[in-house]
Amino acid sequence: MIVLNNFQLVTNATGLSASGPTTLSGGQVLGNTGYGINASGPLALTGTVVNGNQGDGVYVSGAATLQMSGCTVARNNGWGVNEFAGNNSVTAEVWNNQVQSNGSGGLNFYYYVVVGILATTML
Repeated sequence: MIVLNNFQLVTNATGLSASGPTTLSGGQVLGNTGYGINASGPLALTGTVVNGNQGDGVYVSGAATLQMSGCTVARNNGWGVNEFAGNNSVTAEVWNNQVQSNGSGGLNFYYYVVVGILATTML
């Protein structure tokens, strides 16, 4: 399990790549040349800024669930948040976030993702 609090992941190939349960709180994922966050395990984000990455800001794949609250996901070249479940049935809970000005769009969920979105601003 990965737990990061008040962190900075800046100007890497990928900001963070994780295959197990991951919790990120109060940090910044900025200016990476690939994905900001690439998760294939359960991912919980709280109060995290994901900005200016060359790929998707947050990419979640496989049997991974997503919980995201109080985050800003902006100005990434790919999707702000992109979840691909493949043949798995997973959930995504996205509440009280700001998702804006991402190259491919704000939120993308496909293949068997059950999504709950509340109080999220998309520009």
